[in-house]
Amino acid sequence: MIGLLVALVLIMILLLSRQALSSREQERKRREQLFQVISENVDFAFLLYTPSKHEVEMVSENVQFLFNIDPQEVVSHPERLFQRCGLSPQDAAGQAFLNGRLPQRLRFEYQTGTENELQRWIEIYFIPVHSDQYLAVLHETSAEHHMRQDLADALRQSQENNQARTAFFSSMSHDIRTPMNGIIGMTTIAQAHLNEPEKVADCLDKISVASQHLLDLINEVLDMSRIESGKISLKKEPVNLPRLIADVLVLVKPDLTKKQQTLHIRSSALIYDTVIGDILHLQKILLNLLSNAVKYTPPEHDLTIGVREEICSENKINVIFTMEDTGIGMTPEFLSRIFTPFERAQDSRISQISGTGLGMAITKNIVDMMSGTIQVESQVGVGSKFTVTLPLTLAEAPWIKETSLAGSAVLVVDDDPDTCEGLRALLEPEKVQVTCAYTGQQGIDAALLAHQEGRDYLGIIMDWKMDGLNGIEAARRIRAQIPSRIPIILLSAYNWEDAEQEALAAGINGFLTKPIFRNELIEKLTCELIPPETTSPEETRHKTNQWPAEDFTGMRVLLAEDNELNREIAFELLNSCGIQITCAQDGQQALDLVCGQPAGTFDLILMDIHMPGMNGYQATAAIRGLADPDKAGLPIIAMTADAFEEDIQKCIAAGMNEHIAKPIQYALLFETLRRYQPAKLRNEETTHEQN
Repeated sequence: MIGLLVALVLIMILLLSRQALSSREQERKRREQLFQVISENVDFAFLLYTPSKHEVEMVSENVQFLFNIDPQEVVSHPERLFQRCGLSPQDAAGQAFLNGRLPQRLRFEYQTGTENELQRWIEIYFIPVHSDQYLAVLHETSAEHHMRQDLADALRQSQENNQARTAFFSSMSHDIRTPMNGIIGMTTIAQAHLNEPEKVADCLDKISVASQHLLDLINEVLDMSRIESGKISLKKEPVNLPRLIADVLVLVKPDLTKKQQTLHIRSSALIYDTVIGDILHLQKILLNLLSNAVKYTPPEHDLTIGVREEICSENKINVIFTMEDTGIGMTPEFLSRIFTPFERAQDSRISQISGTGLGMAITKNIVDMMSGTIQVESQVGVGSKFTVTLPLTLAEAPWIKETSLAGSAVLVVDDDPDTCEGLRALLEPEKVQVTCAYTGQQGIDAALLAHQEGRDYLGIIMDWKMDGLNGIEAARRIRAQIPSRIPIILLSAYNWEDAEQEALAAGINGFLTKPIFRNELIEKLTCELIPPETTSPEETRHKTNQWPAEDFTGMRVLLAEDNELNREIAFELLNSCGIQITCAQDGQQALDLVCGQPAGTFDLILMDIHMPGMNGYQATAAIRGLADPDKAGLPIIAMTADAFEEDIQKCIAAGMNEHIAKPIQYALLFETLRRYQPAKLRNEETTHEQN
């Protein structure tokens, strides 16, 4: 009986034990399934970890995917997983982990990977489960970290931009007030000396300079605004490179002269003089580069412009401009942000030099829009060099002038070897024999030797500004020693009008301005070395450089302008050219005058845009809608301070014929008036000139 009872007890114990084991097994399987489900649906890795024993009871399968380590390896060597996540024995968390002491819920974040490897950020949580068991949760937070870093960078950039803009507005306030002070001050002085014409004229000259400076500041701000808003577009029009460069040199010449700086121009063989591009923006690039060089180069220092061409294909070339100065230079730190808007170097040497910090940013943006490149080299105290490469399309049919110079010999005298070789490269394909001399005295000696040997040069191309003996003095000595009148052409990087009288007196026959393009050179040589019998070179040159006086006698213009000062300026200017002016103070008055007068009363309307009541757009629309076709078809020219490209298009869309931006460029105004001058008046003017 007792034996049976013992057997029953043993059976019950066995059954209970098996049930307990089954429950634990079920619990274990349930936990494994839970781990499996979680690991398959989240980007977290889990493991049940006992620090005191360094044992892993369970690990999620996704450690293989997330951390590239086999789950079984984690079970046998859990420290490898934590070390891979950045936990190190050298830090407090690593020591606590290795020593099996994790007394509370902990969170750590580590960066893994070397400089040459992908950098990862790992977050580790140790969450207590039992007294000596923790749930370790591992999660990669690289994306969140990079997002936080990006936000911090954006905040810092925003703060830097705000600081730059604040500094810009402070600088602009100073830079605007400076010319305004000059304008107001000179006006006050002129009013106090009305009986002293010379004093008044001096004040007016200074007012003109200050006004132009103020306009330049405003234009730079507007240009940058248009670029940042994406409202700038490039035109495709024929561009004459020699004329473009000459125009830029004329603009900066006063500043060069004032600072007694020497400008050198170096060029290789320039063959193609006409390309397709945007004239104004090309001019802006060159003007910004040259103006900056002049501005930041001390007086009596040298500047050098370089121009060369690279043929890319049948109808495309790279035009490469370099601007090199011997100025103050730039630090590497500022060089890295020279193209950032509103940035100016923090340098005591330029504290008195006005500027917005926009010129180079504008230049860089325009170059980028043209698919070009701009590079800068600079050294503090030595100078800077800018190199701009612009891919441009050649004009459809580049004109190559035919020559009759084959077999002739020409002497080139220039202290710049590049210029000499460039001229040689342009002339030798025309079968012209070129001899080069590199000083004024060498040029004299070469001319005398050829004369003594009975082989006078057909002509001499002589640089003006050379070290030692300059070109004019060398020409004077050649004329004194050689009886025959060998034509001498003076070569210069400057507009030669300043030396015209002295050069002519020394025996100079003609003038060429650097950089020299092939067609221009051939045309000048043909004209000066083999001149037509009926016209002397001097007569031809003087005739070419005469500007006709503006005369619009008999032309009748309706001026719609609400600003009294602008009306007065326009009235005085146009009236002095013989134009009969009728003024309207707003669009409604202009419309009433057109409607109330017979057709043909007005030849043209100059229309302001922003006027009270009826504005310029509305007045134009009303005139275009008139029943009388002669009145409805009157030419209407917008004269407005709205100067953006979209403003021009808006005027044209409103029915206007032309757009002229304020402040008015009078040469452009006269050119526009000439296009719309009635044919009868043009014929009368031509007849009058012939008589």
